[in-house]
Amino acid sequence: MPEKLSWRAVARLAVVPLVAVAVLGSATDVFARKATIKGGTVSTRKAEGYKYVRVLKKSSKHVKGVYIRRAHPGKERNLWNQSAAGTTAKSAAGSKVLQQKICRHEFMAPDPCSKYVANP
Repeated sequence: MPEKLSWRAVARLAVVPLVAVAVLGSATDVFARKATIKGGTVSTRKAEGYKYVRVLKKSSKHVKGVYIRRAHPGKERNLWNQSAAGTTAKSAAGSKVLQQKICRHEFMAPDPCSKYVANP
């Protein structure tokens, strides 16, 4: 026969999933927004006030992060990552990054890009 659980044991069982969700939720909030395309990812971090852009290169193709800052909302800036796969390029600090997208370099063809992703 199954053993009866006390109300404290039941309460502990109910709290464990809630704590796990809270911890995982805060861990995924480290990156505010990110855009991904085959071969790379561009992201910003909430903890840094969205002031840096990171471009992660996942393949042998060169990738660039295209981003727009608050100080110059009409100007697109580029951050290239031409290093080895698995490396990350990081921009210098500046005003808040309003939006960003990732593009993959294609030889003798248009570079495919993700859609712009806006920061809150």
